[in-house]
Amino acid sequence: MKKAKEVYRGEEKRKYIRVSIPFTFIHKKENEDWQEASTTKDISLGGLRFIASKLLSNASLELEIWIPTSIGSHIKLKAKVVWQKKKKKGIFSKEYETGLSFVETEKDRKDLGFFLEKSLEKRFLLNEKI
Repeated sequence: MKKAKEVYRGEEKRKYIRVSIPFTFIHKKENEDWQEASTTKDISLGGLRFIASKLLSNASLELEIWIPTSIGSHIKLKAKVVWQKKKKKGIFSKEYETGLSFVETEKDRKDLGFFLEKSLEKRFLLNEKI
């Protein structure tokens, strides 16, 4: 018999609302040559969630996020891996659901907020699900 999944009913700890907008981005560990392209599952001014192909345990990452708007092409940010969970896809699966927290300056947060706002406006005008 399967256990019912527990739902957290405590106080919300997130400072920012997360939205499900798929942005393509490249992430790499600081001071390493290895890099990987991924797509966000959701994003906020505080961080993002995505699927990684390898374990990144508490790594500091450099990100380059491509923003699909006519006003800019990409934004560079630094982030810290705050959690990872192996996806239950099979015994040999190498996919990890990953949560990042941005380590940004006030200017980075303002730029990201501007891009998120423009992307939300575009989706609203196109009547897409957020």
